Amino acid sequence: MNQHPDYILNQINSPKDVKNLTIDDLKKVATEIRQLVVEKDAAIGGHVGPNLGIVETTIAFHYVFDSPKDKVVWDISHQSYPHKMLTGRKEAFLDPDHYRDVTGYSNQDESEHDYFKVGHTSTSIALATGMAKARDMKNENGNIVAVIGDGSMSGGLALEGLNNAAKLKSNLIIIFNDNQMSIDDVNGGMYKMFTELRETNGQSSNNLFKAMGLDYRYVDLVSFKEKYPNNYDDVDIAEQYSITYATGLAANGARPVVFHNSTFLQRAYDQLEHDMALNGYPVVMLVKGGHITENSNTHQGIFDIGMISSIPNLEYLAPTNAEELISMLRWALTQTDKPVVIREPITEVRHGEADDDYTEINYRIANQGEKVAILGLGAFYKLGEDVQRKLKEVLNINATLINPISATTLDVETLNNLKKDHELVVTLEDASMVGGFGEKVDHFYADSEMKVLNFGAQKELTDMVPVEELYDRYHLNPEQIVDDIKRVIG
Repeated sequence: MNQHPDYILNQINSPKDVKNLTIDDLKKVATEIRQLVVEKDAAIGGHVGPNLGIVETTIAFHYVFDSPKDKVVWDISHQSYPHKMLTGRKEAFLDPDHYRDVTGYSNQDESEHDYFKVGHTSTSIALATGMAKARDMKNENGNIVAVIGDGSMSGGLALEGLNNAAKLKSNLIIIFNDNQMSIDDVNGGMYKMFTELRETNGQSSNNLFKAMGLDYRYVDLVSFKEKYPNNYDDVDIAEQYSITYATGLAANGARPVVFHNSTFLQRAYDQLEHDMALNGYPVVMLVKGGHITENSNTHQGIFDIGMISSIPNLEYLAPTNAEELISMLRWALTQTDKPVVIREPITEVRHGEADDDYTEINYRIANQGEKVAILGLGAFYKLGEDVQRKLKEVLNINATLINPISATTLDVETLNNLKKDHELVVTLEDASMVGGFGEKVDHFYADSEMKVLNFGAQKELTDMVPVEELYDRYHLNPEQIVDDIKRVIG
């Protein structure tokens, strides 16, 4: 139900209606829009500040220009909430029952007033220039406007980063990428693990930071920045720059640690291959948010394994517990052979065994069984445990359970040994299966009699589909996996 039937906004069904309002009415509409942004974001989440700051600019555009003849391209697409309210999508903000009718980003499938699905910055100028070129070739007219906002200009940040490079004073640099990755996000992942380790096994984490020449108490990035300002560099949302910048640091003897978000990593794919992997310097990168998610189709985090594992000379490690995360980071910071990427777990903090050296990937066999072997990668190791128990209950099969450690490197010896007393290998990965870990295992057994079942996300771009629904669709519930196993082995 419309929560604000008295709003002037109710009279606006298209941009032409904006032109009929008085200046006083427009001021009231600006207040209404801000109220709706706050109400909706409070209810279901979203971007607050960027939309509150762009209200008058949006109203002015639609008051002066003639959309869709005149076109607006949003560099910060998540600033498009006011634009959506003025272009026929106000119900998605006035009525809570329709809050999820539109995405949080520009989307041409929603309206003739949008032209691109954009989830990242720094694309608007190129997009707008291309549109202008096409307009001129067709002898059409109309204005094309690129709106660049949110204070994030990649070029300026790149220059600032170059200045910071000269300030290197010790052996570690933290590059904190993506201004949407707040300390609260880190609290939910690596920081949470470090904190619990500090409380339950402080010596382990203390040794790691001593090896860096740092105080382990300053583990979250806010206090780290305050304590070691010369060792912290924020390149904001310049993903490509962060990778190349880190490679230059490593080439000159520094040990850079780059924080990235899986959903933005594709923006730096060229730099991952051409700069980081090709040169082979020991850059360390931590990737968060790599998992099956209910996010919009512009912010899917399931493609990192396929991307990274397709590039040679990169190791992509997938810890299953806090101790593994610490040991992998310690090893990555001390080895000098190649770039190492670590996929941060997204599950609750778990504890377990860990190796000291990952130069050679040796799968950890948690339970030696027979007939069926389950390889649970990273966060899906817990799913592997659940499947193992369910197999015992339902089919009385004592399955072998394996932690494969790496998403990129196969333990050939272990995989070969499974041929002796196993007829089925099951792979579990919290990612797209295309180009992923399971496909590599499947390919390994292609010329043998071993049967292989791969479980993970299908090749698709989902759009705000609940995780529970995706798990059901992908057969990622233990009961479904056991049923599939039963059909294969009889």
